[in-house]
Amino acid sequence: MWRPCETPGVQLPLDDDLFESYSAPDGSWAGPGQVVHPDYHQFYFAGPREEMAWNFDHDLIEADPLGNVVVSTVCRMGPVAVLVDVRDQAPGQLDRNDGWEAVEQISIPVIGDRQLESWGGGPIHPVDITPGDYELRAHRRTWGAEYDTGADRVHEFYLLQLWPAASGVSLTTTARARVEAAERERQDEEARRWQAWDDSVAAEHRRTTWGGREPSPSLEAVGPESGPVARADWQLANAIAEANEEQQRRIAVWAVREAIQGLPTDVVDFGIALEALADGRTLPPPFDDESRVHELLFPGPTRVEIRRVTAAEMSERSEMTRPPIAREAAALAAIRMATGADPAVAAMGALSQAAAGQSDRAAFWSRAHEFVLG
Repeated sequence: MWRPCETPGVQLPLDDDLFESYSAPDGSWAGPGQVVHPDYHQFYFAGPREEMAWNFDHDLIEADPLGNVVVSTVCRMGPVAVLVDVRDQAPGQLDRNDGWEAVEQISIPVIGDRQLESWGGGPIHPVDITPGDYELRAHRRTWGAEYDTGADRVHEFYLLQLWPAASGVSLTTTARARVEAAERERQDEEARRWQAWDDSVAAEHRRTTWGGREPSPSLEAVGPESGPVARADWQLANAIAEANEEQQRRIAVWAVREAIQGLPTDVVDFGIALEALADGRTLPPPFDDESRVHELLFPGPTRVEIRRVTAAEMSERSEMTRPPIAREAAALAAIRMATGADPAVAAMGALSQAAAGQSDRAAFWSRAHEFVLG
C-alpha cells in the first residue's frame, strides 16, 4: 500500500516493504529525496558544463576533474529516488550490514552550483552546498529492479552523502585552475577563429577589389575606389595613387571631359560643370543639385532593373567587358566623384565612372594610360 513519508531522512533499517510503500504506480515517490529519470544507466550530480568524459573506473559513481559526478543505475531508464545529504562533518564508519547493495566513496571539488539532473535534460533539482573540497559517499538500494530494463515506478534509491574533506591538496584549487586553463584555451581558440576569418575576409577583399594582387600602401590607402582602375590597368592605378594632389585633380577633370565628349547640350550643358571643375570652383546650377539634374536628364517614371551578381562573378567580369550604362548617367556620376574631398579618390572614381559609359572600354583605358603615363 503506497503511503507518504512522514519523517525526513533515510529510514533505518532499510526495509523493502518500507521502500515499496513510498513508490507509487504512477512513478511518483513519497519517500525522502527527489525523483530523477536516468537513461543509459546514468544521472548526474553536477554543475553547469558543456561536456563530460567518463572513464567509469567505479561501478556506482565517477567524477570528472571539475567535480561533476555521474551515478550509474541498475535500470536503463525510468524513475529513481535520490537523497542528497550535505553534512558538516563525516558520518560514522559504514557498516556493510546496513542493507546497502553498493557503496562507493570519492573526493571531489565543488566550485559552483550543484544540481541533480536527469539524463538528457530532464527535471533539475538544485542542491544547496558551499563550494570547497568534499568527500562523497554514494549508496544504492534496489527492490524488484531488473538490470538494463525500463521502469514505470521507483525501484531504486540512492543516498549521496557529502562532507568537507580533510585538509591537504586542495581539489578546488586544482579544479579552478583547470577551469581557468580551459577558459583561456577557449578564448585563444576563439581568437584564432576570428583571426582566420579576418584573414579570409582580407584575402577576399583583395581578390575582389584589386584582382587578387597585393596593393602598394599608397594604392590601398585610396581604398575600394581604386579597384576598377587597378583591375583595368594596374600600372595606371599605381601611378595615380603616387601622383600629387594637383596631378590627381587634373586626372579627374580629364575623366569628366572624356565622359561628356559628344553629349548634347540642349537639355543640360555638361560643359559648364567641366569649366567649374577645371577652375576649382563649386559646381553651378543645376549641377549643385544632383537630383534636379537627374530629373532633367531622365524625365518620367524611373525604371529600376535588379540582377543578383555574386562577388566571384563581379571579380571575374573584366572592366573591359561590362556593358556600358547611359552616357549621361556616367557623366553625371563622374562629375560627382570629381568633386570629392580626397583628390586620389576623386581621380579614381571619376575615371571608373567615365569608363562605365564608354562603348569601347579598352580604348578609353588606353587614352587614360597615355594621358597619365605618357
